[in-house]
Amino acid sequence: MKLLANLLPFVPPGALLAGEMPHQVFRTFWPLARADTFARAS
Repeated sequence: MKLLANLLPFVPPGALLAGEMPHQVFRTFWPLARADTFARAS
């Protein structure tokens, strides 16, 4: 088992909130994240 943190390069603090998506995984899944629920996005 490998930690995701060890597989992805560093992302500066605040980068995701500023819309700076340095890696494809963030560009794919960040827009689907919601602060109010863990339910699957439709």
